[in-house]
Amino acid sequence: MTSVLMCLMVAAFFIQNFLLLKFISKMFYIKGDIVSIIILSATAAGINLVLRFVFMTSSPVAYMALTLFHFFQVALFVETDILTKITFGLMTPIHLMANSFIINSIVALVTKYTYYDLFNDTNLFMMVRTSNAITLALLIYLLSKVFGLKYFDELKKYPQRMKICVMLEILVVTNLLGASSMFVSLEFSYTVIIHMLVVAISMLGFFYLGMFMLVGFKMLDDYKIYTHSKLLENMYRNLLIEKSERTIEIDCRSGRVLNYMYKGEAKKAFVGQHYESLLQDIMHGKIHPAEKDSFVSKHKLSYMSILCSDDITSFYECEYRLQSDDGSYTWYKDLISVYREGNSNNIKAVMVTNNIQSSKNLEISATVDGLSGLYNKSTTEGLINDHLQEYKWGVLFMIDVDNFKSINDNFGHDIGDEVIKEVAAKLTYIFKPEDIIGRMGGDEFMVFVTSLGNVDINDRANQICDSIRKTYSINDISVTISASIGICEVSEFICSFVDLYKIADTALYESKSRGKNTYTIRQI
Repeated sequence: MTSVLMCLMVAAFFIQNFLLLKFISKMFYIKGDIVSIIILSATAAGINLVLRFVFMTSSPVAYMALTLFHFFQVALFVETDILTKITFGLMTPIHLMANSFIINSIVALVTKYTYYDLFNDTNLFMMVRTSNAITLALLIYLLSKVFGLKYFDELKKYPQRMKICVMLEILVVTNLLGASSMFVSLEFSYTVIIHMLVVAISMLGFFYLGMFMLVGFKMLDDYKIYTHSKLLENMYRNLLIEKSERTIEIDCRSGRVLNYMYKGEAKKAFVGQHYESLLQDIMHGKIHPAEKDSFVSKHKLSYMSILCSDDITSFYECEYRLQSDDGSYTWYKDLISVYREGNSNNIKAVMVTNNIQSSKNLEISATVDGLSGLYNKSTTEGLINDHLQEYKWGVLFMIDVDNFKSINDNFGHDIGDEVIKEVAAKLTYIFKPEDIIGRMGGDEFMVFVTSLGNVDINDRANQICDSIRKTYSINDISVTISASIGICEVSEFICSFVDLYKIADTALYESKSRGKNTYTIRQI
């Protein structure tokens, strides 16, 4: 029994000192790094094992030895200024003694043993000392979580306050060492035990009062900022929910729906269902093919969990088109926030869905030609410039509809508008979705082929000519439209939109002069 308790005590003090030094090493450099930490922790465990014999004869001497060891391990191995060394060097002895006083006093009250009996009963003594080490190890862990490293960094910013704190620590250590002489008492006394408890608790109180003088006000300021930000976050979230089409709150660990709101009304039937299955049932077959892959990946629970890291709330968006009952598509945007609850492993997500069709309409009206449905002039030029900044290949087609003025003059502008729409539809059919197709104004169109893979320029030009050539007849009046085309390919000498446009425009007018319904390719 004694051997087992001895091993437990040694292990407990080793772990306690190891955790202490690892915690300190996150703020300051420790000479020798992990090797020094292990050696010092083993030394601390050995000293506590040897001192069990000293405690039987002189508690003040034993506590003084522990105080000196913990002070010098910080003073000699931790690289920082002297005030910080003293502050951290005395923290552990204060807690070791105060915790020891409290635990010994509680055990004495329960067992009716005198302090002398506790120190001379080997098994009971080692159990008490082991409890002390475990308590201190837990305290170190709690301090690192509650205060955080940034608050200990605050200590170095106020040297005058640190001097007061050091003086307070020395006063506390002196009082605890003096009070430890009471452990030699041979008689059981409630008065002595209560006195020891009061001394231990009051000394810890003085110590933490000193700590509060250094970092307490910073903690209060941070708490005010945190509560204010949470208030703003909740207000913003409530505003989003009120305006949203759909709001879903999800437990990312279990995958269950916690809350479901649709147009401001709670849908309790959906609560408790598995989120991914529910979403699949609602959205099945309705997502536009172009956004389906993005939607699926961004709405997976695994994607949400990966984005959520400690103490950070992740926000991201997903835009997609959803098919209505009449077959038309409507644009929606999901705002998704993923957060971890406190220090737990519980990850929650809130998904707010909004109809953004009106804003998309404004966006489209700013970039798309209203009549043809193609890109407008400024957007076309901008997209081509963007492509040329990154890639040095492509082919520019300048297309002019021959005899378009005769269509307007003879048949009216309504027919002219229909001609523009037909030409736009034919160009969209001939070229690929990734190519840039725009209407530059009037009867002039522009196409920029962004990829040269398997592109036959002559074949494309002939397709345009054959497709656009058409005769319109009304009341014995006939007008035949066709296409005059100017073509220029990007090269090392022609790699800007301005140069491409000039050369393609010149080629276009050459096609006009050659009788229309033809194309001219210019290469430099």
